[in-house]
Amino acid sequence: KLKVIFLSRISRKKNLLFALQVFKKYRCDHEEKVNFDIYGTLEDKTYWAECQYFISSAKMDVEIMYKGAIEPKNIPKILCQYHLFFLPTKNENFGHAIVEAMQSGVLPLISDQTPWNDITDRRVGWALNLNNKQEFLIAIKEVLSYSQDDFLIKSNGIRNYINQKLDNSRFVQSYIEMFNDTF
Repeated sequence: KLKVIFLSRISRKKNLLFALQVFKKYRCDHEEKVNFDIYGTLEDKTYWAECQYFISSAKMDVEIMYKGAIEPKNIPKILCQYHLFFLPTKNENFGHAIVEAMQSGVLPLISDQTPWNDITDRRVGWALNLNNKQEFLIAIKEVLSYSQDDFLIKSNGIRNYINQKLDNSRFVQSYIEMFNDTF
């Protein structure tokens, strides 16, 4: 059973409808089960209505649930219940939810419109082009093929990746502060 989470504001920028369209293409084998849980505030109610209509009208082999907004303090506890963080965003300058997912060991399946594009090359997640839904589907099927040990190795890999990135950022910031104090 693959547990996938979308955790973000429900808005066109975050691109939930794209994720739903990817899942429409998914066809499961009898042993595969996918749950897709959606968390977030309903920022754009018109867009959410479009997503709801798509969910109700499209035949999908995926169980989809809207779980509502969550308090920030509860995010790590919820994230650790999932395997895959699916956020095909149209644009992120940083992506706090993406970072929180990686810190929780949840594999990111995101668009290449974020600063985290090297996750694909480092084989700790996927940052994919939004022009190719099939690539997103391939990533989902790859995670479905993982054994529990495979998943734990990948999960530890994404934690190590983000911890290293954040430590490097702190290191650079400390040098910037040092030079600012000097001059």
